[in-house]
Amino acid sequence: SDQEIREWMSGNICRCGAYANIVAAVQSAAEGG
Repeated sequence: SDQEIREWMSGNICRCGAYANIVAAVQSAAEGG
């Protein structure tokens, strides 16, 4: 879920402009995309 991804990334990546794109990319990869 979005929340799980954000929690996982919270210690690793700052919440910069690309943050939403990173979340979308992780979701896509998790879905086999």
